[in-house]
Amino acid sequence: MKFYFTFLILFLLFSCESKKGASKQMITHPVIQENVAETISSKTENIKNDTFQKKVYVWLKEDSINFKKLEENYTLTVFNNSDKPITFGKEFQVESYSDNKWNVINSHIVFPEMAYGLQPGRRYDLTFSPKFDGGLNFPGNYRINKPFFIDNNDLNRGFATDNFKVYTPLIEGLEQKVFLEIPKTFKMSELKNKVFYKVINNTKNTILFGDRYELQKFNGKDWQKIKLSFFVQDIGYTLHPGTEGFQERFYFKFYPEQYQYKPGLYRILKNYYSKSGSGLSFRGIPYEKDPMLSEFRIIN
Repeated sequence: MKFYFTFLILFLLFSCESKKGASKQMITHPVIQENVAETISSKTENIKNDTFQKKVYVWLKEDSINFKKLEENYTLTVFNNSDKPITFGKEFQVESYSDNKWNVINSHIVFPEMAYGLQPGRRYDLTFSPKFDGGLNFPGNYRINKPFFIDNNDLNRGFATDNFKVYTPLIEGLEQKVFLEIPKTFKMSELKNKVFYKVINNTKNTILFGDRYELQKFNGKDWQKIKLSFFVQDIGYTLHPGTEGFQERFYFKFYPEQYQYKPGLYRILKNYYSKSGSGLSFRGIPYEKDPMLSEFRIIN
């Protein structure tokens, strides 16, 4: 079925004075509006029978944004499917979901003062930069709240909301698992030194891990835990999908004064926690515990 669109160019822009009692001064600005007959994006497919509720919608063209492309501009559409005209500006709230609640993250960003007019049954496209407009710096779940005013009434305010996520792509050519990288060989003379490690999360889940670890020795049949006594801080690190972590705190020690090491095969075990439908809970979020292991040899 072919749809024919009627394009109407309106020139409507309000420059709002911040001083109390100051009047609004109108200047011209091109606003391209499209007819409702246009096929709507997949963001509104959840509306039954291709009919829309009588309200104002906002949506991003992309449901998911690559973490490496946060500085790019994306299309943010405002669709007035209400029966009254609305006005709106460039400002919007961006919220991240953490600790079981939504938190505004772009309150520090200042938007230019201007207003667009949008008649019923019309849509308008804005540009949106997740990093510079939204203050996004990390992968996760987010939403946009777009404020608007009905009938050009400052007291009659509403919000249109759309959810999206920022993801990190997995590392191509690498198995989908969590890797613990350390040197593969140690000399006896090196056991008194700190050993730094790197964690690679090539799974689809965000993981948590801490400083705790366990050393084990292979006896030819089984892995036996080496009994060591040491203190570690109860701290947690977060690693998003497709990313790796390495810092000065990521190290372990052999404590050769507590155990008499001999040449042979050993391994280090560290537990990590990933989001799942069951298991442990961290800040109210279910997590499941899994091990990450790395083998190494000790030589003379």
